[in-house]
Amino acid sequence: MTFVKFTPAMPDLFNIMNNAFDRSPLLNCHSIPASNIYEDENGFTIEMAVPGFKKENFKIEVDNHRLTISAEAAQPEGDTRKVHRREFQAQSFSKTFTLSEKTVDESKIDASYENGVLTLMIAKREEAKPQPARMIAIS
Repeated sequence: MTFVKFTPAMPDLFNIMNNAFDRSPLLNCHSIPASNIYEDENGFTIEMAVPGFKKENFKIEVDNHRLTISAEAAQPEGDTRKVHRREFQAQSFSKTFTLSEKTVDESKIDASYENGVLTLMIAKREEAKPQPARMIAIS
């Protein structure tokens, strides 16, 4: 395979556009993954886009009604290749969600990690679930 150096017809415009879309180093050092939060009658689901990690990298804890999800990025060991450009890599992060003590059952939280998506299922307390209609007798 041969690498060919790209020479743009308008180098100044190319550099301006390339620099405009490059992220600053400050933005890359504290990456916070995007999250989706869903609710149904049984509980809440949190999905986080965190590709490049292994299950062992995650730390999930609940303390004082706060759910904290964090991960430490493992640095590749033994890789002696010279890096010319790196546009993606797993970065350490920490994200905290506040849980409602009246709605959420903190003892019933399950987590799974598949295809770069961390999914947490958080059960609702029985008293917070919708109750079926009931008939009230008139005395």
